Amino acid sequence: MKLSTRHLALLALTGSYLIWGATPPIFKWSMEEIPPYTLGFLRFMLASLIILPFAYKKIAIKKDDFTKLLTLAAVGITLSIALFLVGLQLTSSINTPIIQALTPLLMIIGSVWYLHEKLQKRIVIGGAISVIGILLIVLQPILMTGPDGSIPGNLLILLSVFCAVVYTLLLKKYNLPYPTVTIVFWTFLFGGLLFLPAFLTELVLFQPFAHFDMKALIGVGFGAIFASAIAFFLYAYSLKYLTASEVSIFIYIEPIITILVAIPLLHETLHPIYIVGSLIVFLGIFVAEVHRNPHHHRHLKHKHLHHHP
Repeated sequence: MKLSTRHLALLALTGSYLIWGATPPIFKWSMEEIPPYTLGFLRFMLASLIILPFAYKKIAIKKDDFTKLLTLAAVGITLSIALFLVGLQLTSSINTPIIQALTPLLMIIGSVWYLHEKLQKRIVIGGAISVIGILLIVLQPILMTGPDGSIPGNLLILLSVFCAVVYTLLLKKYNLPYPTVTIVFWTFLFGGLLFLPAFLTELVLFQPFAHFDMKALIGVGFGAIFASAIAFFLYAYSLKYLTASEVSIFIYIEPIITILVAIPLLHETLHPIYIVGSLIVFLGIFVAEVHRNPHHHRHLKHKHLHHHP
């Protein structure tokens, strides 16, 4: 049976979210052996090399755009991923996709504030509902056992999401005249290079290559090959053939995959507060996203795609 283009696009989209869902627990597991900035540096340097053959014919950028791409890389790759990785070390990996699910709502609020777009009533209501769910998950440790390292970890992941939103708004404002693959290549390369000082510090303090085992190798390889290069191409392909409403539904896959990987790999557990908080978050997203302008949504998703941790 020959699959239609639409079916192939749905399979590609499913593949990208399966990879991104597995990313937080795999990174957390590999960081038991590799420090976060070493993982960040190796991941993005390797990813930029993998993408280079697909980008080299379109690699030229104007001198004036160099600073813009450097700014995008600093905010959207180096700062955002550094916060994400350090936060991930301190909290449960299953918390990350739920906190990251706030991204579309923050993007809308940011568009209103920064790009002066019109705010709609259902977005305000949906946003308020989701924030209640996020607060439940972020503050879950206090509600369950009293304060611990998870709260700073959850807050760092939340800050990582803010960086992703700032990155996307800047990208929309800059409106760079290049194919997506060109922007991805340069932001990955600059983002990786900006990790260099922190990587060199870890090299001196922890000597990561002295005990660079299979865990570390899987983390770097999965991050560069699957979470960056393969997921990016699958996602980019799917966006050509699917509507915004079809794409937005797939955000619900990610936490399920994270849980399925995190429970056997890291022995993480699901608390009732986590389940209730997650349902509230997704209810808020549903309220805010339903009947949105598909073209606007699609544009933002397409521009945002390569930021995903």
